[in-house]
Amino acid sequence: MKIILTTLILIIITINSYSQITLEKEYVNGGIEGIVTAFIANNTLYYYTVEGEYSGIVSIVLYDESHVAIKTININIDGITHINGVFLASDKLFNNDDNIEFVISYQYSGGSDMGVLALINDEGTKLMDLGDYNRASYIKTPSGKYKLITHYETDASGMNVYSLPGTLTSNQEEILKKTQSLAYPNPARNFINLKFERKGNNQLIVTDIKGRTVVVKDINPSLNEFKLNTTNFNSGIYLYQVGKQKGKFIIR
Repeated sequence: MKIILTTLILIIITINSYSQITLEKEYVNGGIEGIVTAFIANNTLYYYTVEGEYSGIVSIVLYDESHVAIKTININIDGITHINGVFLASDKLFNNDDNIEFVISYQYSGGSDMGVLALINDEGTKLMDLGDYNRASYIKTPSGKYKLITHYETDASGMNVYSLPGTLTSNQEEILKKTQSLAYPNPARNFINLKFERKGNNQLIVTDIKGRTVVVKDINPSLNEFKLNTTNFNSGIYLYQVGKQKGKFIIR
């Protein structure tokens, strides 16, 4: 009888716990690399999707907290075919106006397969070319200044460092920090990108679900993202650790 009562109590607790979770909105074209398809600017929560890829007009659509589409940003870059990633959306990091600026990694007809970076505003205007890289991240110095770092998704080809005039709010920093501990695509097949905080000499350790070590690799301390080749991995669940950060991914 005690066992039955205990089981019933656990079932009720489980039902009550999950009854608080409600699906608000399903986005079809979310999930672009870089930020978690949501950001905060001007003390407002925004969601976004990327639309019109390979159709001639590539747009970023902004939604408010109620999931109502409030703005379509047509990207005014000649020949753009699609966007690989959206990074560092902020109203104050790149200048002192109230516009939203962000870095995009994009590809254009006749361009490199790796993509290039540009700083754009919320009118779709390109403010600055950021070179032949495809990832952008930030670091905050001990004196409170912010630096923009552009690089490739692997540690092979250097990086550029830019000083930034602006700042981030604590909410913006919290969102961006969370994106630095992601693994994508997940589930994966031939490769997976691992994101983590940049802290000194990072070492990547990957183990299978039985605790057997699969990969041990030193990571360039200037990076907060690493592309891991998983072509020879068996299907299953894997655990990874970089410094004190831990996560897991699935190989199909």
